[in-house]
Amino acid sequence: MIRYSFIVFMSLLLVSCGRQKVKIPTHILGKEKMVPVLVELHIAEKIIAATRISFDSARIVYHSGFKKEILQKYDISVSQFDSSFVFYESNVELMADIYESVVDSLGARVSEEKLNTQSK
Repeated sequence: MIRYSFIVFMSLLLVSCGRQKVKIPTHILGKEKMVPVLVELHIAEKIIAATRISFDSARIVYHSGFKKEILQKYDISVSQFDSSFVFYESNVELMADIYESVVDSLGARVSEEKLNTQSK
């Protein structure tokens, strides 16, 4: 009986862990908006890191300057971006898909910059 219960439990666990299509709520930014914003935010982080300012100053510059301007550029509020990021953090497969595109975009930019530098 214990063996049967264990088999049933494991079967249910495997079925419930299967991939399920996650419905993205309407107030959450889609991948097409998240990717370019995240690309620009990561570039901003790199620029700030290169300045070698203190951590506290870097946070202020990032949040008050770069992040605010980038979100305004895409007509996105801070709360909408933050809630979207939290949503994707809790849905790992969706976040992985987004970051795969972010990494591809950043890689393409690096390659483009290398080509531009070599052609000069």
